Amino acid sequence: MFKGLVVGTFLGLVLQGYVSNIGKPGYIGIMATTCPPIKVTEVFHGTPAERAHLKKDDIILKVDGERGGEIRGTPGTPVVLMIKRGEDIFNITITRAPIDEMPPEFPRD
Repeated sequence: MFKGLVVGTFLGLVLQGYVSNIGKPGYIGIMATTCPPIKVTEVFHGTPAERAHLKKDDIILKVDGERGGEIRGTPGTPVVLMIKRGEDIFNITITRAPIDEMPPEFPRD
């Protein structure tokens, strides 16, 4: 398993595995698997993902209407995630946060 440094905006999401966020200073605040289906394995406290009510074990089906879309991006911009939770499928809009707003427990290396 590779580890990567997340640099950029933040929704509270870090993928388990290598993540390169250079030049994309936004995040959402989650940990998730990197192989489809993308499964949320952790939602960090105080992050945009937590505020949007993303939950552990949610499955991310689409990002901005596309399979394999880009969750990271410019701080302050929204990202729409199509989520499967149990048998329910719905969209959640999360506003990316600047990397300097990451909580202390967010993995940085």
